[in-house]
Amino acid sequence: MTFAQDVEGCRDHSLFPYRIPHYFISECVIDCDSALFHFMPEHLGLTPGGKKTYLRYDFNFESMEVKPECANILQSFVDLSGKVGLVTIFEQTDVSVKIFNVHMPAGDVLWVKVECGGDEHNDYYLLTIVEFPAAKK
Repeated sequence: MTFAQDVEGCRDHSLFPYRIPHYFISECVIDCDSALFHFMPEHLGLTPGGKKTYLRYDFNFESMEVKPECANILQSFVDLSGKVGLVTIFEQTDVSVKIFNVHMPAGDVLWVKVECGGDEHNDYYLLTIVEFPAAKK
């Protein structure tokens, strides 16, 4: 049996080297850009610019495994957050979004957004990371 493969040239971000089982990278974009981090219900938005990494992970239906619930996908990032210093700054479970912020030891700041999507909010998940280098002194 052939299983879905990651898109050529795409790999997991170094901050999150362990992906959710049975998901593969179907799309990736790494560039200097901004990403919208939308905070509802206040309708506040933040559009940080920096090195942006966007990864889309799709469930591999050929695996014949049961898809995890979106809450479990988001929880896996919460569980990992303590290990890498992420702080949850926003959670909107009814639209399946979680936003984190992390200050790295070297002074860099990262914004991380995890979103679930699809028919049952677990067909895929999106990981967007925007990195701001530390200010030079």
